Amino acid sequence: MKHWSGIDPTADSATSAERLGMTMELILQILDSLGTDVERQVYLSHVGFGVPLATLRIPTGRPLTELRRIVRTADASSDRLLRRLVEEVGILSVSSSPDLEKLARRLGALTAIACRTCGGPVRPMPRGRPPIYCSDRCRQIAHRRRRADPRQARERLGVTVTVAVDDLSGLTEAEVVRLLSEIPGSRAADLLLRLPSHLHVRVLNRLARPRLLALLRELPAERAAALLPGLSLATVTGFLTAADPAVAARVLSRLDASQAALLLASTRLNETVPIVAALPRRLAGELLPLLSQPNAVVSAMVPDRTEIGSDLLFHVSEAVAVQLITTVRRNIGGALLDAMSSRRAATLLSRVMDATENDETVLVWVAGRLLEWMDPAKAVRALHAMPPRRAAVLLEATDRDSTVRRMARR
Repeated sequence: MKHWSGIDPTADSATSAERLGMTMELILQILDSLGTDVERQVYLSHVGFGVPLATLRIPTGRPLTELRRIVRTADASSDRLLRRLVEEVGILSVSSSPDLEKLARRLGALTAIACRTCGGPVRPMPRGRPPIYCSDRCRQIAHRRRRADPRQARERLGVTVTVAVDDLSGLTEAEVVRLLSEIPGSRAADLLLRLPSHLHVRVLNRLARPRLLALLRELPAERAAALLPGLSLATVTGFLTAADPAVAARVLSRLDASQAALLLASTRLNETVPIVAALPRRLAGELLPLLSQPNAVVSAMVPDRTEIGSDLLFHVSEAVAVQLITTVRRNIGGALLDAMSSRRAATLLSRVMDATENDETVLVWVAGRLLEWMDPAKAVRALHAMPPRRAAVLLEATDRDSTVRRMARR
């Protein structure tokens, strides 16, 4: 150790590739002389070298935390030395934050944030935005690449994690939150599922909302549905609107109907429609009457989801179906009837005519207006599917000059 300062790469005189190579050889010799595997476990933090045991010390020279690129034009540089040492010693990766580094040391693994240009370790700054490049040179290279290909400006490499967690019992709640905030969504979801179930909601409520929404999307639908009641309404609404409609539908289908209706009611109409369309028809038929404006939801399904909207009219009660078909605009009602089979259209029109909660004459007139807004050929087939006397009454409710009346009397 007495000769260490003569080839210290942090000293001002260490400017040659030869001295850097000698430094690494000396480090490797010291590591080889250590006794057990535990003693040989060396950590490479974001600030430089570090050794768990008080075996290796640097008595002279400024600390490696201040290590910068030694000679910009030289073949060997500080970041290359770090990467070579990682490869030789077998260190997993490089930590991205002091807190996570401490946690990773307890878990026996390390995490890494890689430079977007060269893949080397990125040294975090104490203030400001987190750095994404390890040096000015890499930043300039990335800038030139973006100018050549603007699509690369939106690339985000994110955090690469190599945390292997076997026992979480020793972690505090704050450490778990910090870990879930750093690692990718799929790994974070696996980690969350390995926690005791009573901690899930407590941990999720401490995460930042964007991170929480991303984590919920990675969870199985059954588990996400179980966690939603413990989260705030704004968070759940954000999850439903940000997730794929099919994913949101799977989650809602595992909730109680009243809970699912409450969550759907908190979304905007343009967000509610695709979720309702993705729900199983039986469940959608249960939820639709519980919404504040079910007729608006059905109307918004025309024209892109007309068949789904017409199918929903046969998965609700007869009274709700009559209310929906008579409260939407006539052209919307005609489009919904056109999307049905002739027999179904005849059945629904008969229900409108048979309704007794309003004046029968008014409802017959409404049925006649709906018939006029249908495709004439489809309307005639619907009339033929009715009993003759009922079809005659409905036909008399149409306009005398309507195309339906002329075609039906041929």
